[in-house]
Amino acid sequence: MKAAAPDATPNIMTSTADERAEILKRIAAFRNLQIKLRQDREKYYDQTLARTRSLLSQPMKPRR
Repeated sequence: MKAAAPDATPNIMTSTADERAEILKRIAAFRNLQIKLRQDREKYYDQTLARTRSLLSQPMKPRR
């Protein structure tokens, strides 16, 4: 049976640092997505409220 060469084993510290960097990158991307979604909701709310106010400020047409 042949023993594995020391270079063949992965460096645990490098692997852990790479995983940590990947996690931090994903967290940052998730936060950015949440910010974008919140901004989109606020924009939609403002547009809907403006449209509603515009309709309410117009005189009502009499029914026949």
